[in-house]
Amino acid sequence: MTITIREALLLPDMVQSKLVGGAAGLDNQIRWVTIVEVLEDTNRLQEGEFLITTGYGLTDDAKRLSGFIPSLARRKLSGVAIHTGFYMGEIPELLIAAADAYGLPLIEIPVEVNFSTITKAILQPIINRQFETLAYSQAIHEQMIGVALSGQGLPAIARELARLTHGSAAIVDAFGYQLVSTADQQPAAGQRTTPTQPAGPAAADAGTSRQERPAVRPPLANPGSVSESETVEADGQLMTVISVPIQTATETYGFLSLKKPRAAWQELDRIALQHAATLCAMEFVKERAIRETEWRMQGDFAEEILSGSITWSAEQEARSRLLGYPLTGRHLVAALRPARSGPQQSAPHHYQLTALLNRLANRQQTPYLLRERPQHLLLIMPDQAASLALLERLARRWAALSPAAPLHIGVSRARQHLPGLAEAAEEAVFALYAYPLLAHPPQPLLFAQMEGYQVLFPFHRQPAMLEQLWQPLLAPLLAYDRKYNQQLVETLRIYLMHNGNGLQTSQALYIHRHTLKYRLRQIAEKTGIDLQHAGQRWQLQLALMAYRLHNLLYPDAG
Repeated sequence: MTITIREALLLPDMVQSKLVGGAAGLDNQIRWVTIVEVLEDTNRLQEGEFLITTGYGLTDDAKRLSGFIPSLARRKLSGVAIHTGFYMGEIPELLIAAADAYGLPLIEIPVEVNFSTITKAILQPIINRQFETLAYSQAIHEQMIGVALSGQGLPAIARELARLTHGSAAIVDAFGYQLVSTADQQPAAGQRTTPTQPAGPAAADAGTSRQERPAVRPPLANPGSVSESETVEADGQLMTVISVPIQTATETYGFLSLKKPRAAWQELDRIALQHAATLCAMEFVKERAIRETEWRMQGDFAEEILSGSITWSAEQEARSRLLGYPLTGRHLVAALRPARSGPQQSAPHHYQLTALLNRLANRQQTPYLLRERPQHLLLIMPDQAASLALLERLARRWAALSPAAPLHIGVSRARQHLPGLAEAAEEAVFALYAYPLLAHPPQPLLFAQMEGYQVLFPFHRQPAMLEQLWQPLLAPLLAYDRKYNQQLVETLRIYLMHNGNGLQTSQALYIHRHTLKYRLRQIAEKTGIDLQHAGQRWQLQLALMAYRLHNLLYPDAG
C-alpha cells in the first residue's frame, strides 16, 4: 500500500530530484504526500508523510532552521523535499548534517520541476497499490469464505492461509495447546500464489494435524487486537513469525500464527493472516455453540443421576454411551471451584474450566459427565486412577493460566450403584468447602482422606449444629483469649497436632516449656478435660475441627 523513498527516487518524474542527506532512511515507507509552503506547526504532520516545502522563512530564523529536521524526525515523517530557487537558493549544510544525524531523507527539488509533478509521481503508485491491495483482499475474503463454508474447519483455513502466502500456519487455543500446524511450503521462484488459483487435492490433504501438541507460544493475558512478531532461526535462515489473536468483541479463543522467511514477508501476507483469523473466530464460535449443547445434554443426564432417580438399565446405558460415558463399574463425584471465585466470576470461570477440562479429557481419553451448579462444577467420573490424574492435571494447568485463583477440588468416595451418587455429590461438595483446611493445589482432597473431618459431614449443613459441637468446650478458652490477649486455643491446636509432645509444641509456639505447662493447666481447668486421657483429648480434637470448619463455612455466623 506504500512505496519507499528509494523507490520514489527511481520514478521517471523524480530523476531531476537529488538526495542530499539522510541516506539511512531510504527504505522509509511513504504513506502520503503533503505540500506546505509556510511550515509553522509540525504537530499537524502525521507519521509516514512525505513533506514537500519551499522552506519559506527558515533561513531568516536560526532557531527554526536548527530545529526543522529534528521536529520532523520526532513526527516520524518518511522524508522531506525542499523546492529550491524560491526562498532558498541551496539547502544549508546545517540541514544536511541534521538529516544525516537523524536518518531522515532530505531531497532537493530544482526550481524547474513543478510541485504537481512530484506529487502525482509519488501518489500514483501509492494509490495503485492500494487498489491492488483492496482487490487482493476481496479475492482472499471470497476464497477464505469458500473454505470456511466447506465444513472442513480450522485445518482447512490454516492450509489455505499457508497456500496463499507460501508460509507455515499454526493455530493455538487460549489454553496454549496447538490445534493445527501446516508443513512449511517454500515459494516457487519468489512468486505469490494468487487467490484465484485452486488448491489441488494434495495441497488440501498435506501437512496438517488435528492432534493437539504443546503450544509453540503461551497465550497472552490481554492480547487486545494487536499482533506479535518474533524472529527465529530455522534451516539456516531467519524466519519471521507473526501471531494474531483469534477473537470476538468479548472473548479471545486462541492465536493464529504465520511463519515465513523474513525477506519474503509482504504487506499482503498480513491481510491474508487477518482474514484467516476472522474465519477462525467464526469456527471457534460455532464449536463453542456445539459444545455448549453437548454440555446441556450431559448436564441434564448428570442431574438425573445426582438426584438419585436413575438406576442402571439397558436403556439408560445406551443413553449414557451416546453421551460418551459408560454407566457400568464404580463411579466418583468431584466438585470443582476456583478459589476466591465470587458470583460475578463464576460464569466465566465455569466456561473456562469446562473448556479446559474438555481439552484435557479428550487428550487423555477419560470420560466424564458434567453438571454446572451456581457455585461449583460437579463431575461424575469412573473410579480409576486416570480420573484423579486428570483432575490433578487440570488443577496444574489452571494454576498456570489463573495463578490468582487456584483450583480447589473435592472428591467423594466411590459408589457401585447409581442412586448412591446423590450422597457422593454431597461428600464431594463437603470436601470442596473444607479444602482450604486440609489440602493445597494441585492435589484433590479425597473425602476418604479428610483426617477425621468426615465425622462432621452430617453436621456441616447448619451453623447451629457445628456450634453445638465446639461451643461447650472452646467458648471458655475463646473468652479467656479475648479478655487477656492469650493463645489458649492456638496452643491447644498445636499441642494436639504434635500428639501431646510438650517439647515439640513449645518449639513450634516459640515459648518456654513452663509457659506451655501454665497454658495447658488453664485449658484443663476451663474445659474440664483431662489432657492425658485419650478419649477426652479426642473430644477436644473434635471440638477444634468443628470450630475451624464452622468459621470456614459460616464466617459471618454469630
